[in-house]
Amino acid sequence: MTDVEKRVRRLGPLKLGIVALALVALVVPVVAVMAASPDPSTTAPASSAAASPKASASGDVKRDDAKPEKNDKNNKNDGGRGSLKGFGGFGGFGVGRGGVTITAIDGAKVSLKTADGWTRTITVTAETTITKGGQAIKIGDLDVGDAVAFRQKRNDDGTYSIVAIVVPTPKAAGEVTAVTASSLTIKGRGDTTRTITLNGSTAYQLGKAKGAKSDVKVGSRVVVEGTVSGETFTALTVHVALSTASGEVTAKSSDSITLKRRDGKTTVIHLSSKTQISVRGKAAATVADIAVGDRAEAAGTTRADGSLDALRLHGRAPRTNDSRKAPAASTTPG
Repeated sequence: MTDVEKRVRRLGPLKLGIVALALVALVVPVVAVMAASPDPSTTAPASSAAASPKASASGDVKRDDAKPEKNDKNNKNDGGRGSLKGFGGFGGFGVGRGGVTITAIDGAKVSLKTADGWTRTITVTAETTITKGGQAIKIGDLDVGDAVAFRQKRNDDGTYSIVAIVVPTPKAAGEVTAVTASSLTIKGRGDTTRTITLNGSTAYQLGKAKGAKSDVKVGSRVVVEGTVSGETFTALTVHVALSTASGEVTAKSSDSITLKRRDGKTTVIHLSSKTQISVRGKAAATVADIAVGDRAEAAGTTRADGSLDALRLHGRAPRTNDSRKAPAASTTPG
């Protein structure tokens, strides 16, 4: 019997189990560290990569998450969980650390890298959208050194195509407290205020739809994407969040309804040709299909008097106790 065999026999089954658990505890952290950062690759094909995209829910300033998918050994989980949700390759998760920056642009090919050595070259196609600060730009507007995020889709043959590239820009968010011809002032956290410069190139987004400067009103909640030079923040795009109101319909006319909210207060909802009206159970609806006593929810922009210009209005009849009752048991003659 060898010395090793003698030592194993002295340990016994219980001590052997403890040793085995200790070895497993040592192995697991090593595996986790190895999986944390993908192997750098300078030759990864443009079709390999990151996340399978979901449809974006960008209206009302919401964004979706995208789950990372496994890929070839040189591009493990190549993107998909960045701080810019729905886009891979930004924020330091899944594609290395330090964010993704452009290192070279050669025609339709854009080379990327992170601070820890991850690299990849992606190909821009006619289907690729490129945006900066919420506005569409062209590949010629990209510069070496730009931080970017990208989104892609899986093709039927298993390859990936780049769907979108985003150049993140500084953002400011809060409630609008003042609007002038060339600026707006917003109040953020801690009641801090900031003045945003507006110009002829500033774009406006109202919920999911294209908006206008007139949609920015005192009381509106906005997210502004723009550029910063010194103390000046110039808006590229102003995203105006929709205000909402819901409650019981207490009055109606051809162009408005009044809602009684849970707090007992009322809100007047103004309707126009732009208002999309829907009613539960009806394929096509008008305000005539919404009756006093019904429940309704509206989304739109708030006027100075607190009333709402509705872009969307949804109505539904209130539930009744009768509708919840179980049907009476049937009887058959004996």
